Amino acid sequence: MMICFFWLVVATIAVQVPNILGIQSQSNGETLTVLGALKITLLTLPVTIVATTGYTMFYGRGVEFFSYPAMSVYAKLGALVVAIILLFSLLQSKTVNWVEVCGLLICILGFLVSINSELIIERIG
Repeated sequence: MMICFFWLVVATIAVQVPNILGIQSQSNGETLTVLGALKITLLTLPVTIVATTGYTMFYGRGVEFFSYPAMSVYAKLGALVVAIILLFSLLQSKTVNWVEVCGLLICILGFLVSINSELIIERIG
């Protein structure tokens, strides 16, 4: 089961590389054009292949343990965690949006409940 989450982490981080390059081109005072986006796409094609492989492995192996909707929520949670980490580290944002942080904590709580659902059901029932 843990290998599924390894692939999710790899895919989630890899998929952010083109996004960060697009954001950085905007922050340099340039307007991102379709041609610029295509250049970023071609430049990051190997990373995109890694991301696609990671998501394919996550969903392909995760179906043994979780429902598709649960895996979709896990992927969204992973993306949210990585986005917040990137916001503070790479993008150097000092602004804290407490609504997003509270949403993240609620998602993490839901994730933990979902992962431990069988154990919780055993102890309650």
